[in-house]
Amino acid sequence: MKNALTANEFYKRQIEYAKLAFEKDNLLPRRYVLVLTNLCNLRCTFCFQERKKRPDHMTTEDWLKFIEQIPNNSRVTLTGGEPLVYKDFDKIFQKCNENKETNIITNGLLLSNQKVEKLLEEKNFKVLSISIDTIGNVNRDFKKNQWSGLVDQIKKFVSLRDKKEHKSALDIKTVILDENIEDLFNIHKLVMEDLKADTHSLQVLKGAEIQHSDLMFDFKDIEKETRAYQYKKFDTFIDQLNKIKEYDYKNGCKSFLHPNLINLNDNKLLTKDDLIFMNNAKHEPQHFQTCRSPWSSVHVNVDGHLFPCMAVSMGNVKNKKLNEIIFSDQFKKFKNIIRKNGTINGCNRCGILRSKTY
Repeated sequence: MKNALTANEFYKRQIEYAKLAFEKDNLLPRRYVLVLTNLCNLRCTFCFQERKKRPDHMTTEDWLKFIEQIPNNSRVTLTGGEPLVYKDFDKIFQKCNENKETNIITNGLLLSNQKVEKLLEEKNFKVLSISIDTIGNVNRDFKKNQWSGLVDQIKKFVSLRDKKEHKSALDIKTVILDENIEDLFNIHKLVMEDLKADTHSLQVLKGAEIQHSDLMFDFKDIEKETRAYQYKKFDTFIDQLNKIKEYDYKNGCKSFLHPNLINLNDNKLLTKDDLIFMNNAKHEPQHFQTCRSPWSSVHVNVDGHLFPCMAVSMGNVKNKKLNEIIFSDQFKKFKNIIRKNGTINGCNRCGILRSKTY
């Protein structure tokens, strides 16, 4: 777990930068999430992306031109779809690492010895995030031998990283479903003991389709009332989190819950009251801190549309410069709504939410 600080330090720096950018209101974001493709080599039932070929997709040249505009020392997240499906992934990855930090969010199936070597050649590569929701990833359309192949590649990544003394971290991401709630602690032990992950991120199902979508919505949809999925096994969820907390406190492991409503790394046992807001169907802004994410983090969709956390286009990077989009009237309008209200209906169960009491 020696590289857990790599992920943890970025999170702390991002929170600090968000506060500064929110107050100054004249800074470019520090984090850029590039949705390289909406295509994927899996067909997961809970995936919210369309997964169709787009004739209007960003070309490699488009991506390279945009990356040039991102300020040095920013963090670039490469995701999809499945980012490793993108044919020029290596070229994009290398360009980002010239003077920026990078992390990758992937299902891991396209990792190979050669790909792992390529990742670890870049000193600015900081976090490899791999999605594992069940032991065997049976809910992710895995075929025969794919699970064992994924485990082998993860172990090779950790082994080679440690051999090279590379400072990157391995983060395992788990989407919380009623189907896997009873097994969360067992998954956590696998992640920490067998895969030797540095961090384990637990993510509840989002409560609004507009969040991080690859399809753009109308601006008015940001305040449309939504209903989040309510977990049927919520009591079991609390019990599993307490087991994870006890394990982490005893063994010095790091886990994170998204939304970030409680601390998973202390020895205080949770009660239902600690997480009551997490299983509400409707969003209740009074329980959450004012969100500063739109000031510090943006997404660029596969078609070039730049958007904050909610998929409402602020402009397209294929025909507008980054600073023109960030400081546009459209983006100011969005930020002013968030500044005034703190959070809105489109924020329903967003992973970035922070509780007022934590």
